[in-house]
Amino acid sequence: MCCSVQRGPCGARRWFLVRLAMLGVIVGCSSLDDPPGDAQCLPYPQVKKRCDVAFKACLNSPIQDIRSETFGHSMCSVCKDVCTRMNGVWPDEVDGRPCK
Repeated sequence: MCCSVQRGPCGARRWFLVRLAMLGVIVGCSSLDDPPGDAQCLPYPQVKKRCDVAFKACLNSPIQDIRSETFGHSMCSVCKDVCTRMNGVWPDEVDGRPCK
């Protein structure tokens, strides 16, 4: 359970989730701008499928050995979350850590 104090892993986790949500709002298809790159707004099943394919490739790469701030997860999991928020576009990096 998370504590009410903003220090430690709970506060860091909340801050990370807030930053990911902000990224989703800024980059996502709900904005008035075009989606990132040449991507179009895709239905969720297609976005999930694209991110799952890239996630499986990530698990078979050296990135799998890079730990994230979330206990028990590698950077591949973080990159997959960002990919989902970016309409199926796998990021090059997240917070300065590589995804490719």
